[in-house]
Amino acid sequence: MRFSTLPRRTRIILLVAASLAVAVVAVALFGLLRGPATREPAPTDPPTPTQPAAPEIIAPSSQPVTFAERVAAALFDWDTTGSTPEQITDAVMAVAEPGGEDVPGLYADIARYLPTAAQWAQLREYDTSQRLKIDDAFVPESWQTLAATGADDLPEDAAAVTVDGTRVRTGVWLGETTELRSPVSFTVFLLCDPDEDGGCVVLRLSEPGRSLR
Repeated sequence: MRFSTLPRRTRIILLVAASLAVAVVAVALFGLLRGPATREPAPTDPPTPTQPAAPEIIAPSSQPVTFAERVAAALFDWDTTGSTPEQITDAVMAVAEPGGEDVPGLYADIARYLPTAAQWAQLREYDTSQRLKIDDAFVPESWQTLAATGADDLPEDAAAVTVDGTRVRTGVWLGETTELRSPVSFTVFLLCDPDEDGGCVVLRLSEPGRSLR
């Protein structure tokens, strides 16, 4: 295992997220391309099946902010015609702590950020793609304060990075390109040990729209 699994770590991380999280940002994660109820899309030929391309591997880094930005891109930058939710999940899980106690929770966290298989299939009919424009990525002041107090059982190599940005989702509706922009804010919890190969690994993700400040 690349990092030691410490007792009560998961409980501490989640407690911190719950106690310090502020303002829920209302974000519509799904349902970009809805036409008027009285109009039906023009019939089209069935799409030609394509073999989805696996998302790019998340490049390693020992810098928390840099690594969190790469994780954010893996979660939010996708094209329904070229990948699947399972492939995106696998890409993020590939940089989770190997064998860590947080792995099941991280699976559940990732699912909150992605469309379901049924939603993905519907979005694919409209050639939907998505990208994240990162406005800021930073170690929250509240986390710095907590780390400085030496909270019990908090790993020395633990880190939290809040990502603020704009989610841009585009697709084609009735032959015209449609775009929807929504604010995004969340926190990535990491372990970053510069002495280990690869540097950082992912522990957990906050709920979408909730972040440490």
